[in-house]
Amino acid sequence: MNARTELPPLPRKPVYGPAAREEALRLMSEAKREKINFGWSTKTNLCRMANGERPLSYSVWEGGAKVREAGRRERKHEQDVQERPLQVRVVAGKGSSSGGGEAHRREPEAPASREDNRHQRHPATVA
Repeated sequence: MNARTELPPLPRKPVYGPAAREEALRLMSEAKREKINFGWSTKTNLCRMANGERPLSYSVWEGGAKVREAGRRERKHEQDVQERPLQVRVVAGKGSSSGGGEAHRREPEAPASREDNRHQRHPATVA
């Protein structure tokens, strides 16, 4: 059986050699440039791959790509929210609601305790 030396890695078929080392270094530098924090296990695995101690596995390669993509998506969303103008809607009977395109809800009020209810008369018992 021959070792794979071409990217991308496939499930259960890791990539060996200089291509794997370059890809591991590329993943780490992209994450650093975009200020994305990899977990300790991903960081350790990528360092071991960059040093040639182990091959580039599919799971680490794919996981790194997913984390980078999630970070990009989150940053893009934050940027969109900051750039979006404030929207004010007036609906008959409901008053106005404001938001930047997302639904803003009030926190539900806490239910009244029994002590508070003792002083109120029940509608059925009102004479």
